[in-house]
Amino acid sequence: MKTLLLYVDKWFITGAINIDGMDKPLMLPNGEKRIWLFFHEDIANHRIEYGKSFERDYRDKKPHYFGDIFSLIDSEGKYFIRDEKNPEKMRGIFKASKIFRHFHQAIEDDGLVNTYISFSTDISIVARYLFIEELKNNEFDVKESVAEISYLALEESKKRGDFTDDGNYLALVATNDNLHYSLYKHCDNSFLPKGCSTLNGYGLDFRRRTLVEKVVEIVNNTTRFLSNTEEISQEYIRQDRFVDEWLAKIDNSNNKNNPVNISGITFAKAPQNQFSVTIIPKELDNWTDFNVGNIVNKIVEFVRENNI
Repeated sequence: MKTLLLYVDKWFITGAINIDGMDKPLMLPNGEKRIWLFFHEDIANHRIEYGKSFERDYRDKKPHYFGDIFSLIDSEGKYFIRDEKNPEKMRGIFKASKIFRHFHQAIEDDGLVNTYISFSTDISIVARYLFIEELKNNEFDVKESVAEISYLALEESKKRGDFTDDGNYLALVATNDNLHYSLYKHCDNSFLPKGCSTLNGYGLDFRRRTLVEKVVEIVNNTTRFLSNTEEISQEYIRQDRFVDEWLAKIDNSNNKNNPVNISGITFAKAPQNQFSVTIIPKELDNWTDFNVGNIVNKIVEFVRENNI
């Protein structure tokens, strides 16, 4: 018997195929290990494509590129285009881009496929429902939309014998740019949820995130290109692709007190304008420590609010 197992996140879908109790990863025609949810409207050829390669153009706000798709499929008036005369509702983009066909090819079954799904906390209830409906309309028999990944991780840890005691457990999940944390009480051989919360933007490495925040802040203090929280958050994610180069330059500095110049910085709203920022490595370490301390304090406060 074949079963499709999916984990649906903000920027990607990953999964496995279970065949008679044995799991194997999905094999995709484009060679990627995940279904990256970045899309391109190839209007000239009347098709929709998906893949990691389209992320950069989406982050740069170029036309005909989509991302954060689950925030779009539960919004009215959001469409994609293969034929300019016939815009299509965003919920149909999974079929149009052949994601569903590739699921069938991976499991080598064109008939009704038993499917189990776990969703990221970032996916809204409405978007979950619409995605499940699209699956059902494309020969996927959704047996169950299963528990949160934090719950599944705790169950897996218990099964492996990592712990056996009753008590309270804190689970932290960082599968995308957001950090989710949840409390569970383990008793009577099961986990009972007690509360959950999110720190947007802190699912990434804290030193990377701190550097991105500081660079964006310094440039925006001069230019005022970014006028609201959403634009700033989007620019943080866009800048993350440059951080490895910045950190290498900072870490190669002989003296933590010497300023390091980072040049060629652009914003998506003004890609032709380039700026430079000066970072002192020791100050970056101090800013990172400060951010980490704030995050720890927020999680401690969350635990205390649950009377633990």
